[in-house]
Amino acid sequence: MILEMGLGKTMKKFFYIISFILLLPVISWSACVADGSDWTSTPDYTSVNTCVGNADPNDTITVTAGDGTETWNSTLTITRGLVLTGPGAGNLTITGSSLTKIIEYVPDATAQSNQEVFEISGFSLDASNYATSLGIVRVDAGNSTLMVNCVKIHDNIFLNAAGPNGRGIIFEDNITGVIYNNTFTNCQYIIGIYGANSGSWGEVTREYATNTSTYFEDNTIDFTGSSSREGRVTNGQGAPGLVVRYNTYDYSGHGASAAPPWDVHGLQSMSKVSGSCSGSCGEGDTCYPDEDCATEWSVIKSEFYGNIFTNSPATYQWIGHRGSWLMMFNNRIDVQADVEYC
Repeated sequence: MILEMGLGKTMKKFFYIISFILLLPVISWSACVADGSDWTSTPDYTSVNTCVGNADPNDTITVTAGDGTETWNSTLTITRGLVLTGPGAGNLTITGSSLTKIIEYVPDATAQSNQEVFEISGFSLDASNYATSLGIVRVDAGNSTLMVNCVKIHDNIFLNAAGPNGRGIIFEDNITGVIYNNTFTNCQYIIGIYGANSGSWGEVTREYATNTSTYFEDNTIDFTGSSSREGRVTNGQGAPGLVVRYNTYDYSGHGASAAPPWDVHGLQSMSKVSGSCSGSCGEGDTCYPDEDCATEWSVIKSEFYGNIFTNSPATYQWIGHRGSWLMMFNNRIDVQADVEYC
């Protein structure tokens, strides 16, 4: 790596190519190779991380299948907009070894200001039922005052995020994007879309179908053999909006549960910071978010339409809506018995 010092991007990439050729008999199973703005990596963590560390914003990193399985012992952290493409979800499974997250996108100030696109597709990502898993893929803007709205996650399989707070995907702090054509299997929570607890009802219009929402669409949620998983889609803490549409939920083999598959948070857990609030503020008290109270805000607006629920168990609550504007229509529920809708 010392030879990289003082090299420009072109020379650096030339160095990687030459190094790969010279050392091919020794490291042919592990490599990161560049061709202009396109990078190719074997699926081991070290090679992918090397490509991520040397790629420029908007570059594409294509990960090969290798032998079809790989175990990562560290989280892959990305700070700039990149396109990370796997060989197809059916061709490569990356398993996290005791990881709270497998891939994390934390856009730096430049990536946020330039609205750099982050995209990931073509992987199976397995949390391996790790008890403290937070999100197989986590995107966090770090309390950004900007709305980062260029995240695309599609055509992946998310597996075994089965810890008490396990999520397939989690967005935090003013992130929006589109999550589509993925499959979620044996996940406690499917996705969690959360804001920075800094939003305001006055800052977001009541318009629907805008880029101030995250779109969760055309995904498959599979509960086969997951009788104890809640499988929730959750949003709150001032998240600007969430659109859940055209998804298919298969509850075959799932037992009855009181947890709704869609959980919209309302105002909660308020406590004094300054001003007129005193003690602990909760439902029914006279403390509100604009009175300098620390609180977990509700999501601003939600849309829920065109979804299909098959083989829904008896005595199942469908939606927990505790606050915000809501538009809900044209969903189909095939139930075994009566369902409590909300």
